[in-house]
Amino acid sequence: ELHGFAFGCLAFSCLWMSATNKNLILYWGMGLAFMSIGLEVRPGPMFILLGVLIYGLSASRYSSYSRFTFVIVGLLAAGLGFFGSNLLTFYWSDSIGLSHPQFAYTFYGMVRGGLGWESAYRELSELGESDVFRESMAILVENPMMFLSFFGNELVNFFRLFIRYELGISRILFTIGMVWLVWHWNNRLGRLLLLTSLGIWLSSPFLMLDGGERVFAATYPFIAMVPILGIILVIRLIKSDYPIDS
Repeated sequence: ELHGFAFGCLAFSCLWMSATNKNLILYWGMGLAFMSIGLEVRPGPMFILLGVLIYGLSASRYSSYSRFTFVIVGLLAAGLGFFGSNLLTFYWSDSIGLSHPQFAYTFYGMVRGGLGWESAYRELSELGESDVFRESMAILVENPMMFLSFFGNELVNFFRLFIRYELGISRILFTIGMVWLVWHWNNRLGRLLLLTSLGIWLSSPFLMLDGGERVFAATYPFIAMVPILGIILVIRLIKSDYPIDS
């Protein structure tokens, strides 16, 4: 978690600079690379990478570089994260572990309606990871509503847990921050935070049941920023001359 959080902080800093600095493509590429490394070191909400990619492509009109250049930079940055994380794993661990080795088992627990990854070991103990994944896909095709029902419930549960406990921030501050992000969709910073928040949220059903809060370590800065926006806006309402730009 520590290494994932560290790279997440670096990613947040670079992406924030990309939303407030003229050198968009440089900071965006660095932020995407750091985020990719952080999520490989501490696997977590992978859909945030998609949010960062969409943000970069949508913001490319503010840059002198073409959208095709942004696509190439994005692919290279995401690839750097994958290879960089494998180097870190080689030097900081026993180097024999697999990248995201539990996904097939987690996915099986999801398509079975939320039984948890242990259910794959109980029911498919003789099968390897690839066979477990194929069995999961077969169950998903046969009964997709069981997966969709679990997925929807976990989306709601994530928001309940996060709003209630994360950093002790109230539901009101979180809601104010989200309203600001939606209202400022055309603002680069607002779009960045909204897309990354959406990516974290859509990833949560794959994580919460078996991983809890710790799997979000690499994205803590992004999660914390939403209620912080709420605090800033409340302060600005109380004191209209508070020196923070919108």
